[in-house]
Amino acid sequence: MLRIYSNHCALRSICRSLSSLPKYETLKLSQPKPHVTLVELNRPTKLNA
Repeated sequence: MLRIYSNHCALRSICRSLSSLPKYETLKLSQPKPHVTLVELNRPTKLNA
């Protein structure tokens, strides 16, 4: 139980810090659902790398 709780707290902390990050051209962050963070890489010049 402690492990699950600590993981949940860590994820919450990461999500809070992500909201304060600047905008990036190659990194897109969104939250499509509660408790879900979607990270997309957009690097068209780096095909299949």
